[in-house]
Amino acid sequence: MGIARLALLTNSPAVAARHVVQACCALVLVLQAADAGAAPLFGQHFPHGSDAVAYLYGPNGTWREQVNVYYGWNFYKHCETPSHLYDARALLRESSVVNSTAPDANCIILGDFNNNGEIADETISGYAFHEHAGRGVGGEQTAWPFYQFWFDDNWVARYVAETYGRPHPNGLHDFGHPIRWRVIGGDNHH
Repeated sequence: MGIARLALLTNSPAVAARHVVQACCALVLVLQAADAGAAPLFGQHFPHGSDAVAYLYGPNGTWREQVNVYYGWNFYKHCETPSHLYDARALLRESSVVNSTAPDANCIILGDFNNNGEIADETISGYAFHEHAGRGVGGEQTAWPFYQFWFDDNWVARYVAETYGRPHPNGLHDFGHPIRWRVIGGDNHH
C-alpha cells in the first residue's frame, strides 16, 4: 500500500510514513526468521524471564528425570497405531502418577532415537520437561500433575535452556520432520 493511500486512511502523511517504516521493519524481521542462517530472534528478559526459568527448573517446575517413561496411549487421534490407541483420557489419568510420553501433534515422540514410533527399544534417561506438576503459588497442589513428556514442548524449551545457560532436555532428535517450534531458532525449512 502506498504512502498516499495510507495518508488517505490516516489523514496524516507522518502517520502513514511511520506505518510504512513499521511494515518494512516487520518484513525484514520475517525475512530474517525465514533465512536458515539468521540468528535466533530471542533473548533473556530480566527479571521476569530469569524468575520463570528458575521456577521451571525448580522443585515445583516441570524439569524432571525421565525414569521408567511409559508410552501406552496416544493423545492425538491422527497418531494412533494398533499398539498405541488413541485415548486422551487414559493418557491424562496415567500421566498423573507415572512418567509418560506419546507423540506430539506432529506424531514425534521424545526419546524415539531410531524413529520407529516406539520407545520400548530405547534407553531414555536424563532430564526433560513434562507438562505440569499441578502446583500453584508456594508449591500448593492445585491440580493433578501431568507428567507427560512432549517432544515439541522440549524442542521449544531447548531455546530457553540455550538462552539462559541451563541444562538442555534429553530425548530430542531431528529426522527432518516438521517441528512447529523450529522457526523460533531461525529455521523455517520444514
